[in-house]
Amino acid sequence: MGLETSKEPITRTIGNYDLLDRIAEGGMGTIYKARNRETGLVVAIKIMPAHMASNPVLLKRFEQEFRAASRLDHPNIVRALDYGDSSDSPYLVMEYVNGESLGQRLIGWAGCPRPRPSALLPRWLRGCTGPTRPIWYTATSSRTTS
Repeated sequence: MGLETSKEPITRTIGNYDLLDRIAEGGMGTIYKARNRETGLVVAIKIMPAHMASNPVLLKRFEQEFRAASRLDHPNIVRALDYGDSSDSPYLVMEYVNGESLGQRLIGWAGCPRPRPSALLPRWLRGCTGPTRPIWYTATSSRTTS
């Protein structure tokens, strides 16, 4: 399923969050802009549909997405903040970043001269590395200190 966007109003809650707007829909669920009722923090929430959550393989993949994302801490990566399950609908709470999606950015580039991928690779890699180690090292290693 491709990424679809809509700005239809939402009047729903999940966990401790009030859903405000539907941002997008993708292969693993629908993403909403939401507000934490206790803190007022605006977040993005990905909600897995109940029919997908009943599939143990897909549910495990969704949980693994949260575990992997929650270990990442980099200014160029959206932070995963929370994970929960409400009425058979697992959800992943992420930092909300206002702006355009990668898909929207690529559509905006249509018709523009495209740089060679090899010219873009160093920029993308800088976004995926921290001061001393790449993020994939942090994501797969333990965070214990000696």
